[in-house]
Amino acid sequence: KECDWSSDVCSSDLRRAFDNGRALLVPAPRNLVGFMRLLQVCTNFRPGGIQRHVLELSDSLRSNGHQVFLSGSPGAWMDEAKDGHFLPLELNRVSGNDNGNILLRLRHAVSAAYALRRFIRQNSISLVHAHETAALLGAKLATCGRNIALLVTYHGSSPDRFKSFGMV
Repeated sequence: KECDWSSDVCSSDLRRAFDNGRALLVPAPRNLVGFMRLLQVCTNFRPGGIQRHVLELSDSLRSNGHQVFLSGSPGAWMDEAKDGHFLPLELNRVSGNDNGNILLRLRHAVSAAYALRRFIRQNSISLVHAHETAALLGAKLATCGRNIALLVTYHGSSPDRFKSFGMV
């Protein structure tokens, strides 16, 4: 049976999620029964630690009966050929890896959010898990005004960047 997050998430019920020693407060689902349809959003899928974490987490979730979709800039570790449900997005361009022009970055963020919003609706996604800032920006815009749970994992960096990450 599929999870229904529409009435299961309450802002007064919070749990702590830990990643790399940093605690984030996220809504805790109540009476969670069945499997989830979730979307993992990562800036890119070139070889790296965050990407490895996302892929291993996705494999674990799938082995426990959940349906996991992946999205981000294609790379050596993930693209449409490796996973038919992969949603390619130009999140590298949102993160500033493409010359850093803020107007171009915002344009790519809006474009990614539009594609994500459509994908979420078409695939009945119940939870979006964003990894890092570019993925969060696209996911936050895509889920705005929708009753979709959004989980964020901050994978660590300098303390001054952590403070600005919380403002997204």
